[in-house]
Formats: sequence, C-alpha cells, structure tokens
Amino acid sequence: MAFFLRMVRPKLKAAAYCQGLGRHSQEEVIELTNEAIKSISVILGTKKFILGNEPCEEDCALFGILSQILWCAPDSPFEALLNGKKHQVFAY
Repeated sequence: MAFFLRMVRPKLKAAAYCQGLGRHSQEEVIELTNEAIKSISVILGTKKFILGNEPCEEDCALFGILSQILWCAPDSPFEALLNGKKHQVFAY
C-alpha cells in the first residue's frame, strides 16, 4: 500500500495544481470551501430544491458534490463546515 501511495501522490498533487486547488494553502482551501457552502446555503434559503419544489439536474450535481464532502471525508474540516462546526487544520 505504501508503494502505491508513493507512486500516486505526485500525480494527484500535479493534477490538483493544474486544476487550481493545489495552488492554494490548506487554510485557503478550507476558506474557499466555507464560502462555497455559505453561498449554496444562501441560494437554497428555505427552498427544498435549487429551483423550487421539484428536483432538477443542478440539485443532483450539488448532491453529488456535497455527499463526497460529507461521506468520503469523515472528520475533515469540510465535513465540519457542512455540519456547522468550526474546523481544525489537518494534513491532506
């Protein structure tokens, strides 16, 4: 497993850098995510779905993104942000 991680880690870091996320510090990534979650909350307001009473493709996309944060990154500051808790710095 350690060999696999040593082999894949540089590729993942390079991909993150090319995508743009890897160009920010850990605190900046957490803050950008926090702002995005706040924006989603403002857009949704008290509505059940983004465009009203019925789900749309945008709701599905948003669910996919938020579910990855909530269920695939347990105990991360991103999960804490979704749950309304203060984040702690972690190594990723």
